[in-house]
Amino acid sequence: MEHRRLSDTGLSLSSLTLGTSTWGMDTEVYDCASMLRLFQDAGGYVLDIDMTGEAAATLETIRDLFLSDDFSREDFRLIIRTGMSRSKIFNDVATVTRALATDYIDVLLVSGPRNHIPFDETLSALSSLYTSGTARYLGMVNLSWWDGGCAWTLAHTQGFRFDAWAGELSLLRPALSAAPGQQILESGLGIIAGAPLSLGILTGKYRHSTPADSRATTPRFGSEIRRRLTSRTPGIVDSLTKAAEGLDHSPAQIAVAWTLAVPGVATVAIGPRTPAQLTHILDSADWRLPATIHNALSEVALSKD
Repeated sequence: MEHRRLSDTGLSLSSLTLGTSTWGMDTEVYDCASMLRLFQDAGGYVLDIDMTGEAAATLETIRDLFLSDDFSREDFRLIIRTGMSRSKIFNDVATVTRALATDYIDVLLVSGPRNHIPFDETLSALSSLYTSGTARYLGMVNLSWWDGGCAWTLAHTQGFRFDAWAGELSLLRPALSAAPGQQILESGLGIIAGAPLSLGILTGKYRHSTPADSRATTPRFGSEIRRRLTSRTPGIVDSLTKAAEGLDHSPAQIAVAWTLAVPGVATVAIGPRTPAQLTHILDSADWRLPATIHNALSEVALSKD
């Protein structure tokens, strides 16, 4: 698997990041262990832990894996997502470091929306964690362009800088591949891309019906998936499917390759629920999407029609 730098920093990340939001919940512990082994054997070493939702089972699962003879915290980079308030940031960092027996987090992402929380509160907390070495690199996720720009500017007054902008980047949500993404790069931020399959929609599984065992049938993801199935979705999925047929790859593999090829992307977070799903993505982890196909799919994705 390719290794990439986060912007102009010294931090190296595997081109794919393994999301863990279903671990210990929708994904059983033995499947988590299998996926972590598959991921590591393929050259992956970045884990994404989302503390903005229910994460107790996820942390317990990762802790148990790190305590086993098979894995070690030192073998992985940790991307942690937290909130914007001082109490949330400090509580989440303390919870993660205590659970995983580590004294630092590789990349800490503060997640919006801001909900009127003062910037000084968020930034002073980040400054403290950065100065102490507890958070080695800092980034933002799910902030409005305005709030992100303000945070980026004000961070310099607190003695640190942001190095990453995280957000969904897929053919259904392609904004970071266009002008906003270019502005992010010009600000010196690397992109941590997420949801390249847009909750499974870009695998093509919802083209004709909703599979009984899919995320769309679960309370946790069903409403969000239905919200994404707009009038634009069939055209994008059809174009993706045609490209996949011509390139002898699956729609899922093409969708991930498209996101990986967007300029400035340091890593792409994937969230497979099973070892089979992960294996399928890893099978083409080093394959590069031809530029002509990338451009054609981008044109479809960015079309207003």
